[in-house]
Amino acid sequence: MRWDFFFLNRGSWRAVVFNNQGILCYFLEETLLKSLGRQIMVELYDCDSAILNDVEFIRREMQEAAVRCGATVVQNVFHQFNPHGISGVVVIAESHLAIHTWPEYGYAALDLFTCGEEINPEIAFDYLEKKFKAGSSSLIEMRRGIVKPRSGELHHKSLKKG
Repeated sequence: MRWDFFFLNRGSWRAVVFNNQGILCYFLEETLLKSLGRQIMVELYDCDSAILNDVEFIRREMQEAAVRCGATVVQNVFHQFNPHGISGVVVIAESHLAIHTWPEYGYAALDLFTCGEEINPEIAFDYLEKKFKAGSSSLIEMRRGIVKPRSGELHHKSLKKG
């Protein structure tokens, strides 16, 4: 296990603990601090190369991953490179899910960024890891926007009108 401590201003602190594979096990922080979002950076290895070069499959499964983790899909953009590889993003009301593939290496890099406490990017990770038939994977989680809310609660963006 590896501990990393981060000291913030005025004596505040947070600590993260990683296991031997570099996977986040614990995240500790002063109780008054909140994060605006969670970002999971994912490495998928030994994936099915045909899947990693199928733009419609990737578009469909990235959108499904967003829905499964509870996000609100706003828009998506995907581009297929010649001779191979795809880059794309599903924009969600709560941030984004992005992917870049290298089919020739069986590799995909994902950035799963969600805001608020309602959306769980780990659900998207679990789903996509299976759909891309990854032989192995690693992830790093980062809490983004560590703040101390004035009212004690954070308010996040919403598409709901009224």
